[in-house]
Amino acid sequence: MTMRVAEIILNSGEHHSVLIDEHGLPDWWSSLWVIEKLRPKGGAANTIAMKLRAVLLLYRALPQAQDLTPRLARGEWISVREIDHLIEQMNSPAELIKPFTNQEGDDRPALKKHSRVVSLENFRSKLRTQQQLTVTSRTTALRLQLIREYLWWRINAQILRSRGQSKISLTVLQDEIDTYIESKTTNIRDSSGIGDPKGLTEVQQAKLLEVIQPNSPLNPWKDNPFIRSRNQLIVELFLACGPRRGAILGIKVPDIETHTGRISVLRRPDDPENPRKLETGNKSGDYKIPIGDHLFRLLKNYQVLRHKKVKGRHRYLIVSEDGNPLEQSSVNYIFRSLRKIPQLAHLHPHLLRHSWASNHARRRYAEGTDIYEIEKELRTLGGWSERSKMPAYYTRQFADEQSYESSLRLQNKATPILTQKVLPTDGAR
Repeated sequence: MTMRVAEIILNSGEHHSVLIDEHGLPDWWSSLWVIEKLRPKGGAANTIAMKLRAVLLLYRALPQAQDLTPRLARGEWISVREIDHLIEQMNSPAELIKPFTNQEGDDRPALKKHSRVVSLENFRSKLRTQQQLTVTSRTTALRLQLIREYLWWRINAQILRSRGQSKISLTVLQDEIDTYIESKTTNIRDSSGIGDPKGLTEVQQAKLLEVIQPNSPLNPWKDNPFIRSRNQLIVELFLACGPRRGAILGIKVPDIETHTGRISVLRRPDDPENPRKLETGNKSGDYKIPIGDHLFRLLKNYQVLRHKKVKGRHRYLIVSEDGNPLEQSSVNYIFRSLRKIPQLAHLHPHLLRHSWASNHARRRYAEGTDIYEIEKELRTLGGWSERSKMPAYYTRQFADEQSYESSLRLQNKATPILTQKVLPTDGAR
């Protein structure tokens, strides 16, 4: 059965995501999860869509997971063999995920007497192909994290309806399977090398700023004043202020405070003025970003060109050439074109957020600012919630450096222990 995540806009302007089959019918349990658990907690539409895509991958790997009610009624849950298959398949690209079968592990063809011997070269070639068709460990970990969240809710819904020994048994199964998946999953933060400097190097940043100049011969965008002005503004906003992609696309002209030199980054769920299926706006709470004189000049120059395109149809700041609010896919295209520059081969929008945060932390630390104060500044300027651990992600390298320096100072101050030769007594001579 072919399934997909559909993103729809209701008449009220509400953005909604739903997992549907080839007939357009919604999947019951994932829809209930969204309505009962995700939406009441204020989950962003894009986040919900991402979680539903993880459930879709679960269904591809374990088709039986679409309806676990009969199993749960018998006091049963997903088996270890099924979980092992799920974990293995989450390493593959979505289109290559294979479904679990009861005969898995025993479906190897019997050896024939006249079977053809496979050459070592062919075996190595197949092995290299298999090794290349895998996703990153970070992607695998994120997929499994979201699937764990859904499975925990699914069995918990049954536990709440159960009584007596059945309730106890399901609770034990819930903990055992969840712990087993967790033990097989790479920690997302650990897999990304926490503590290392993140983002572009200073050389790469200089190259990027050179390339995006409207008169640069390396500029990859067509020779159109509006396109080049807009794209330069987008890239420099990313690098200088660190907003998320959705936050930039969600900025409206009235959000620009010319008298204070700040831009309000607001969370606008289900904004009726937004015609795009993918919701824009900030991921967490509202915050403000300061803009300097250079960015302000870029902004004013762009607004003159924007006005000729939009002609009062809407208030969104970043627009396409036809005047409509710019789509996220268009931002991705802007960065794909920049990746053609050899020094920027791995560039993507969120990498510039990493670059901004790393730049800010490094400069403030060089000025002698306390690490905890730097984290507080990053939280304020980057729009992270109080619970987020991301600011510490960028100051970890400095905390490590302080630890190393403290250890060396203690070692240098330590008094060496002098060992003296004990002379034997006369009686012992």
